[in-house]
Amino acid sequence: MADKICSQLCNMLSDDEKILPVIVQVNDNLMEEDEKMILQAGGTVKSKLSIINSYGAELTVKAIKDLIANPRIKKVYYDGEVQAI
Repeated sequence: MADKICSQLCNMLSDDEKILPVIVQVNDNLMEEDEKMILQAGGTVKSKLSIINSYGAELTVKAIKDLIANPRIKKVYYDGEVQAI
């Protein structure tokens, strides 16, 4: 399952109740069931990123751990701020 979580996010998974901004990438095209899955896990969908088959969301660490067991989930990334050097 660790292959479904980006390395940066792996270092943030110690507190199950912590809420993190993430990008949840799914296999194939976005489906209504994917969004429902995020909501049922207690998450909030912030945006649909259809060009990369992903959702911008806020999820607890526990919800992230639960979601990666689903075969529809391809990868979960930390949605952090990126700065040019």
